[in-house]
Amino acid sequence: MSQLSSRTCRVSFWLGVSCYAAIALMLGYALFALLTPDFLVTQAIDKIFHEPVTWTIGPLARILLLVLGLVTLSAVLYTLWHTARLFSLYSTGEAISATTSETISRIGIGLLAQAAMSFFGTTLTGLILSIGAPEGRGILVIAIKGPEIGFALAGGLMMLIGLVMLQAVEAVRENREFV
Repeated sequence: MSQLSSRTCRVSFWLGVSCYAAIALMLGYALFALLTPDFLVTQAIDKIFHEPVTWTIGPLARILLLVLGLVTLSAVLYTLWHTARLFSLYSTGEAISATTSETISRIGIGLLAQAAMSFFGTTLTGLILSIGAPEGRGILVIAIKGPEIGFALAGGLMMLIGLVMLQAVEAVRENREFV
């Protein structure tokens, strides 16, 4: 028997489909970035310096920017994958179970990873772009923005909700065994 209404199951199905579409778009974006060598460099320069740089961004910096981009992408894909998984569970009517609880906690982990990558990513991007910069032109960027705080709080909240749901599922299971 389904724990959710058929309407909720249908909406969950389509939200899951939208997560998979977002994953496909993110992978397409990553492929484009890999096939267009200057794309990541240009994006990073615009983000940090807001103007063209006067020095050449060398191969080490380009590789490090690519690695940083892939790590950031991994955090986003991890979150999207588990969000799609949660919607898939909801679409079958499974609302409260150990599996949904663990999935919600994993979404929280993904949101925390995205917050960390946003915070450290800006700093690392500035440092990477400063490799090979003339003296006095390097940059150190440290910034905390509202979305990072929101992602961190949402991630912590999701992890806690998942943990509480898991404890509730275990309590129900214990009560059934007792009776």
